[in-house]
Amino acid sequence: MDNATKEPPKPVRPADKFDPARLAYVSIFLLEKNSEVANGLRTMLRSVGLGGIRGFLTPDEMEPYLASAPPDVVILSESQGAEIFEVTKRIRRAVLGKNPFTVILLLVNPDNSASIAAAVKSGADSALVKPVAAGQLIDRITQLAFNRPLFIATTDYIGPERRAAGRSADIPLIQTINTLRYKLERRTIPPDVLERAVSAASGQIWLGQLHTQSLKLKWSCDSLLEAHSNGKLGDDVAKSLRELVEGLEEASATSRRIGQAEMVNTCHQLAQEIEMLANDTTGLNEHKIKMLAMIPLAFEKARQRLAPTIPQQQPTE
Repeated sequence: MDNATKEPPKPVRPADKFDPARLAYVSIFLLEKNSEVANGLRTMLRSVGLGGIRGFLTPDEMEPYLASAPPDVVILSESQGAEIFEVTKRIRRAVLGKNPFTVILLLVNPDNSASIAAAVKSGADSALVKPVAAGQLIDRITQLAFNRPLFIATTDYIGPERRAAGRSADIPLIQTINTLRYKLERRTIPPDVLERAVSAASGQIWLGQLHTQSLKLKWSCDSLLEAHSNGKLGDDVAKSLRELVEGLEEASATSRRIGQAEMVNTCHQLAQEIEMLANDTTGLNEHKIKMLAMIPLAFEKARQRLAPTIPQQQPTE
């Protein structure tokens, strides 16, 4: 089934499914560099029944545990500075840890609208302004357990779909793996089943990125053709060529994630050849322009052939 045609799930009332006693089974990683503040947050979380809390002072300290024992929720405090937004992006891209679908809550500094914007762009599930009350955290955690939005993946964003209902259907929706919900519903997921489900859902992320990378390649080629047809050589053409190189290198990296070696090599080799043209646009003749114009269509056809090879799987109880 095409994910782009799926309707978002109907909201579930947490009271229908939520068993407060299950909070003790939720695994939480807390990143807070101030040990006194961290202890206060840990005490507050435990006071409302959240028992499985592991604290970290730095992202480097947390990194190996994300890989070996993926949590249900990651809470990142802006006491770390803007680094928390990069940590969020790295988790979403599976650069950190094994589960890009982990629920991520950011605790941001007050009176800082830039932090809220950065949190949204990073792919975090939600941001709460400090100081945070225990009730706020519980409400947000249960909301994300039972009414979490589907994800989207673009060239520069992986995370919850936040656009209005009239969004373009060009970007497919991706079903998340939400271990938090499973815990609160008294369900268990064997590690091997979870690993396969995360792998399958991650494949949909990389396909989603390839889709928007395909759109980016077309835009770059269109800009190149327009500049060339208007007789704008030199810097304008070189800029469009370098944007094309960037798009191809991004597509090569994404293709590597889904094990498509042939696509990796093709994108990388094309990028190298176009980089040479960007460095010396005098070699850009009509024949090469026509060949470059064919790249987006060829890439899109290759991408569409990949889609059926990436499985979709949800864990079962």
